[in-house]
Amino acid sequence: MDGIKWEWIGSFVKVVDAGSTRLAASRQVSQATLSRHINALEEHLGYALFDRSARGMTLTPMGAQIFERAAALCHAQEDFLAQARGALGNLDGTVRIAISGWLAMSSIHDWLVTFHKHHPTICVNLLIQNANTNLVQREADVVLSTLPRDDLDVASRRVGSLALGFYASRDYIARRGLPTMATYREHDLVGWDKDALFIRTARRFGVRLTPEDFVLRCDDSNVLYHAVERGVGVGVIWKPLADRSAELVEVISGFTLPSPPLFLVCRADYRTIPRLSTTVASLFTFFQNELAPPARTTE
Repeated sequence: MDGIKWEWIGSFVKVVDAGSTRLAASRQVSQATLSRHINALEEHLGYALFDRSARGMTLTPMGAQIFERAAALCHAQEDFLAQARGALGNLDGTVRIAISGWLAMSSIHDWLVTFHKHHPTICVNLLIQNANTNLVQREADVVLSTLPRDDLDVASRRVGSLALGFYASRDYIARRGLPTMATYREHDLVGWDKDALFIRTARRFGVRLTPEDFVLRCDDSNVLYHAVERGVGVGVIWKPLADRSAELVEVISGFTLPSPPLFLVCRADYRTIPRLSTTVASLFTFFQNELAPPARTTE
C-alpha cells in the first residue's frame, strides 16, 4: 500500500466515527497512539485530514473525500478476519441482538433466513426495544443504535444513515386534506414522547410546537408506524419502511429532517468469539446494503 500501514487507516476511521481521539481511544488503542497514527497518515499523504479545534476534529475536504474508501477498506478487512475465524471456530450458541421497532419491521427477516441457512448452529435472540441496552452487563451482544458509544468495553461501527420523512395515510389525506408547510398546524400530529425530533426540527423552521400539540405520543416506533398507516395522524417514519406501504404518502416536503447515523455496537471482545464475530460481519454487510441510497438512473 505504498508504505501506508493498516493501523493508520483504522485509526483514521475510528476518529471520524467518534469525533475525537479522546472518544475513539480504548484499552487496545490509546489517544496518543491514535494521534500518532493520524499524524503519520497525514504526513505520508501530504495533506491534512482534520481541522482541529477545541470543539473536536472535523474532516477537511480532502479527508472527507477519502473517508468512505478508507472505511470500506477497514470494514472489508475486519469482515474477512471475522469470517475466517468463524470458519475455524465453534459457532454453536446464542447471539442476542437489540434493535428498534423500525428495524425489526424492515427486511431483517430476509437477513434471518439467509443467516440461518449459512449458520444453522447460531441461535439469534432478537430483542425489540428502543431504549439503550447495556452491553457491558451482557443484556445484549449486539445493538443497532443511532447513538455512538464511547465506552471502553464496547466497539462501534457506523453502518449508514436513516433517511426520515413526514408521512400520512391515503385515508387520512382523503378525510383531512394534504398536509403542507402552510397547513400542517391544522392537522393531527403523531410523535415520540421522550424524543423531541419533530419539535426540534419544527423549531429550526421558526415553528413552535409543544408536546400538547400531538394527538398521540409514544416511544415505540412500531406503534407510531401503525398509527400513521391507519390514519391517526401525520408522523415521522423511516423512508425505506414507508416505501413498502401502499397506504403511506410523503407530505410536508418543505421540512428537511436530519438523517441520524446508525451504529452497530457490540462487545469489544467480539472478534475473539467466532459466533459473535460472524454475526457482526453479516449484520454489517446486510444493513450497509439496506441503508445504501438508491442508485441514480440516467435517461
